[in-house]
Amino acid sequence: MAMFSGISPVIGNVKAGKLKVLAVSSKQRVDLLPNVPTFIEAGVPAFDAAAWNGLLAPRATPATVVAYLNEVAIKAVHAPEVKERMLRFGGVPVGSSSEEFAEFLRAERAKWGKVIQSAKLQLD
Repeated sequence: MAMFSGISPVIGNVKAGKLKVLAVSSKQRVDLLPNVPTFIEAGVPAFDAAAWNGLLAPRATPATVVAYLNEVAIKAVHAPEVKERMLRFGGVPVGSSSEEFAEFLRAERAKWGKVIQSAKLQLD
């Protein structure tokens, strides 16, 4: 049997030897599982399907408010206790500018849009 899952729901069973991780779906190896290859390393080219979280604000939010929220969020992500907790559960603390995050979202939409079109997926 095989499955895809985030790391945090399964890490206890992995550490207990009940589950074996064959590969991680991100472009880089995960610190929590340093001996587990990425799908790319395992021979599946261009496989990148990492889970991520981000903060979004309504379009009309003033730029000064967005800048402030971004600054505070980056500080929080990189605070030692938050960073350690994220790493403990397989997360990768990033924190980027709102412009970089907007570009990331555009790229994700384009990437997954192609997958949806190719597979002819539709909402029920």
